[in-house]
Amino acid sequence: MGDQPVHGCAGGLLVTDYMAVELTGVDGSHWDLEGPNVGAQGVELRPGPKKFIDAPAKTFWLQGAQRMHYQGRQFERRDPIFAVNIFGDDPDQWREIDSKFRMALGMYDTEFRLTVTTADGPRHLDMRLLNDPQAWESGEWEKGKDPHLYRSSTLLINAAAAQPFWYADDWVKELEVTSSTWSTTFDIRNLGDIDVWPKYFLPAPGTWTVSDKSFGQEWKYQRKAGVDANRTAPPFPALLAGEDLDVDSDPDEELMVAANEAPVWARYNGNGLNYPIPGLTPATPWTISGTGLAAGSGLTMTLPRRYSRPLGVSL
Repeated sequence: MGDQPVHGCAGGLLVTDYMAVELTGVDGSHWDLEGPNVGAQGVELRPGPKKFIDAPAKTFWLQGAQRMHYQGRQFERRDPIFAVNIFGDDPDQWREIDSKFRMALGMYDTEFRLTVTTADGPRHLDMRLLNDPQAWESGEWEKGKDPHLYRSSTLLINAAAAQPFWYADDWVKELEVTSSTWSTTFDIRNLGDIDVWPKYFLPAPGTWTVSDKSFGQEWKYQRKAGVDANRTAPPFPALLAGEDLDVDSDPDEELMVAANEAPVWARYNGNGLNYPIPGLTPATPWTISGTGLAAGSGLTMTLPRRYSRPLGVSL
């Protein structure tokens, strides 16, 4: 990845002060693959990682009379490919590090995490093995030879990230209800360049209403442009005692889950929240209100932070 400026060299790789790459294993282990602490655990990133930068996507087009017409796009699974050098001071230490790092990658069913830290802060990408890692094959010196002889080896990793976007810590707004009929308006932002879907924790009892502004996306629902610019979602079902409600407007997730597992969603009559918050959305007023509430109860709104790249592409 980045290679300037340099302050040293580990295993033949230039070391950057501007960017760190770390791997957190499925077992919680930590590995500094690039950056100021590169190789501290005996593993470092080899040059040439692939599928690390922009999120993969395909676009859709319709043939017109004389030209193609853009119809939309779909993000796809990200399949990162990267290789590491594994090294030790002696054959026994190399063998132990090689074994521990392989265990950190898991066995296909669990996810490990890559974290890239720059001046933009840390961003993460969760992934799992796509297929078997290729051990002791990437270095010209090691082919057909016992890696104990060199106290070092390589490992080529083919991974898969079902959620293809780099992410930072969620933005969370915590609020306290001050009366049985209550409303508040505050600013939200989407700092990343990827659409995000808001989440809410809404305490029972009460009937809650939240903003669901379109941000110009009515065309996705064959609605007139601008008609939903200040849309409010239909009020959620009246919550009974014990029905503290988690709401996730992401269409890939369950919309409503009550603390007592009551089927609150069944009382919503097929309604829902329509619109994500587009990438790079500046400060925008957002309203949450309710009636029949318990003064002193607390609620939260959460926005994921997602990015197409591990650095940059942010407000």
